[in-house]
Order: sequence, then C-alpha cells, then structure tokens
Amino acid sequence: MADAYESAKGHRGWLETLSEKIPGYAGYADRERRRDADRVVREHVAGILDHVKDDLDTARLLLTDQTRLEQVGAIDRVGKRVESLADRLRTATYGYAGLFDAQKIGDAELARLYEFDGGLEADAQAMMPLCAGVLEAVQGKGEMTAATGAIDAALRAFETKTNDRARAITG
Repeated sequence: MADAYESAKGHRGWLETLSEKIPGYAGYADRERRRDADRVVREHVAGILDHVKDDLDTARLLLTDQTRLEQVGAIDRVGKRVESLADRLRTATYGYAGLFDAQKIGDAELARLYEFDGGLEADAQAMMPLCAGVLEAVQGKGEMTAATGAIDAALRAFETKTNDRARAITG
C-alpha cells in the first residue's frame, strides 16, 4: 500500500495550506493527517482479513455441501477469530490523548503507531496463501488439520502482535 501519510499530506487544499500559517495549527493538522493515515492503513489491513474470512466461508460452504460437517467447526472457529481481529483493527484507538492525560501522544508516537500498523499488512497478506491451503484441503488436495492449524497459528501470532499495539505508542 502506498504511503497513506504522504498521500494525505499531498492532498491539502488551498485553505489548509493557508491555515497552516496560524501558529500551532500546522502541528495539529499534521497529527490529524497522521491519525487519518493510520486509520486508512488499519482499514486496509482489516480489508485483507475480510478477504481471508470470505475464503474461509467458501471453504466452510464447500465442506457443508460435501457433508463433511465434522470439519466445519475448525474452519468456523478460525473464521470467527479472523472476523474478531478485523473488527479490532477497525475500532482501534487513533492515537488521541486527552487534555489532562498523563501520557501525551505526539508526532513520534503517532509515527511509531503508523509504522506498527503498516507492519501488520505483511502479516495479514501472509495469511492469504494459508487460506488457499485450507481451500485446497477442502478439495482433497491437502491435509485439513495441518491447513487449519497453520492458519490458526498465524492468527494467534497476529493477535499477539495486535495486543502489543499499545506498546508501539509508548516505545
């Protein structure tokens, strides 16, 4: 994904450019652009996870059509975890701090948060071939337990990494 922050910086209107001449406003506007860029990145990663979920739903339907109902549960559990992670990314904090909060979130912390969320994209992309392995296993071209175990392990690692998101702010 192209650098969303640089893209947001480049799409400023004449009023925004003029308003940045006001003392203190330029820093505020820059932090807002960083927050918006971070939200775009998180939405993109959540979209990748949505594709993984869609493929898992397809695998589940194929298993149901083949009356292999004993294997549907494993795919359903993995699908629910994917959906939960996508929702968590969509609703993750934007890097705001209240006026009286002990910890202030500045440009450096927002940059770390943006970098962290950008790193999640590669992890989400890595799940696509694992999901393809599940589809192949459903079609009889692989071992179902190994395929669902591989994507489940990747999801657990992704979940652990997203749990560490707060540390990205604090450094």
